[in-house]
Amino acid sequence: MTTDASSRPESWFWAHDARPEHIASLVTPGVRLVRLSAYGAGPGRRFAALVYGDGRADAGYELDLDGAAIPHAAAITVDDSGPAPLFSIVLDPAPGSNVHIDLDEAAATTLLAEHGGAADIATYRTGGARRYAIVLDGGSATTLIADVTMDQLEERLRDVDAVPIRLRAHAGEPRFTAVALRTDRDGWFWYADLDADQVAHELERHGSYPVDLDATRTADGVRFTVVMRR
Repeated sequence: MTTDASSRPESWFWAHDARPEHIASLVTPGVRLVRLSAYGAGPGRRFAALVYGDGRADAGYELDLDGAAIPHAAAITVDDSGPAPLFSIVLDPAPGSNVHIDLDEAAATTLLAEHGGAADIATYRTGGARRYAIVLDGGSATTLIADVTMDQLEERLRDVDAVPIRLRAHAGEPRFTAVALRTDRDGWFWYADLDADQVAHELERHGSYPVDLDATRTADGVRFTVVMRR
């Protein structure tokens, strides 16, 4: 999915508050599911979704896989509310991606340093420790910036002259993880801790389309991170 950030889709939309059984209804003929983000737990679990109409075929999705059952994926999200993490994925129409799960920060950083492009990332807790799941797609080289405050993230991005193409909030913590791509920063915008109305407002204000979208449920309601490009 890294290459999706380089060209504007003909059409797009995003959705949230989707129950698992409602996801399929979001993918109408001519569009494809780009990303899912799971949030909440039990009967309150919901999904946010990002959908593009860009001439590429939809490949489908699979929900609630254990680590051993993950096939090739284009995007990944995780539900860590139970005794073991469950992964939901957007499938890759041209298998070739590699999915790596249960990485600590050092292993995740090394993986990207050695193998380049990350199509997607998820971060979660298991056994009390923070872990990362990464989808590699062999695209443009990317860098992991993990477990930082927003101020630290902004500083690191300026230092390496990069933009975040994936931005994840750590549930329950004021910290973030990003996958960064070195590119011209002009026309890129990224936000955290937005409600749904604020996401829509920023997309309209910048005349942008969403490159990445993620959701977490907090004590103040559902909050989104979003990366957009004009």
